[in-house]
Amino acid sequence: MPFLLIGARGQLGSDLFYKKREIFIPWTSEEVNLLDLETLEKKLKNISSEGIVNCAAYNKTELAEDEPHLAYTVNGHAVG
Repeated sequence: MPFLLIGARGQLGSDLFYKKREIFIPWTSEEVNLLDLETLEKKLKNISSEGIVNCAAYNKTELAEDEPHLAYTVNGHAVG
């Protein structure tokens, strides 16, 4: 059974998918909005996978202090 790869177009996610695409179901920001936690939870309940590899992150460090809600939602709540 494949693993769900969240953040498949980011730097780490794309490298993982390129190396082992046969074991991943790729999700990009087009497939899932990590800021919409309700929809994310529904989508996760409807997919069969061995596990989840989360490579998505809010990584705009210069903006994180100005957008703490976005950073915390993507890097904290969505991961939970």
